[in-house]
Amino acid sequence: MRHLARSSYWPRRKDRDNAKQPNELYTTIWYTLIESCRRRKVDPWKYLVWIFEELPAVKVTGETFARYTPKAYAESLGKQRLNKTA
Repeated sequence: MRHLARSSYWPRRKDRDNAKQPNELYTTIWYTLIESCRRRKVDPWKYLVWIFEELPAVKVTGETFARYTPKAYAESLGKQRLNKTA
């Protein structure tokens, strides 16, 4: 099965296979999410709270995955700001 995220976010295959602890991969995922939020000028804490509130109510599939990325969250915040000023 192919990963849903871009391959550049994941450690190289050699690094994944030679990881000393399985938690290293999970740590990489967390850092990727946090840095992706920061790059988009989004508070990582607010993103994580939002994602943990939203995901239990949603069946996550390949089609819905893109709606819950830091990029999609940043775009939704931008739309909310535009609606408030209008």
